Amino acid sequence: MTDFDLTPAPLPASRRPQRRSIYLQMLERFADMKEKSVRVDCQRAPATVYGGLAAALKRSPQHRGIAVKRRGSEVYLVNK
Repeated sequence: MTDFDLTPAPLPASRRPQRRSIYLQMLERFADMKEKSVRVDCQRAPATVYGGLAAALKRSPQHRGIAVKRRGSEVYLVNK
């Protein structure tokens, strides 16, 4: 005899809404703009923005043609 049971059951939907990364939103908006490069103005530290965008680019193969660059305290998105 066992001390527990495992019962098959579907996982209920989350009560929290799905959140999308602000950095993924930045990449999508930049891709839609068709500009060669843009400066990213955000209320976060430049190192945080740069790191977030770099991580989002690694996770998002559809944005392979985009690069993130940092010049001083400014962060840029650039079409390769």
